[in-house]
Amino acid sequence: MTTPTTDPNPTPGDRKRAGMAVRAWKDNDLDMVGLVAAEARETGRGFHLYAALLTELVEVLHLRDSPEASALLDQAIARYAAEEQARLDAEDQEEDADDE
Repeated sequence: MTTPTTDPNPTPGDRKRAGMAVRAWKDNDLDMVGLVAAEARETGRGFHLYAALLTELVEVLHLRDSPEASALLDQAIARYAAEEQARLDAEDQEEDADDE
């Protein structure tokens, strides 16, 4: 097995795998998503698959060149954090009710 590195620069092969993973996800082909991830791990490129997916997102969302896009992402992160906290609070309340 190749020694994994955390070089943040994905190769064309990493970006190919990222594209395949996105297409498989879109098609709800979870087996293919797993195969792509396994191939990346087996070749020591698991981190690079992640880096390639993030690179694609940054490019597609124009995050490097659009302060407005970055602000929208920040708003989404805050919204998801609040929604997750509400979900966790609801779970805690359910557990407390079950304990009574």
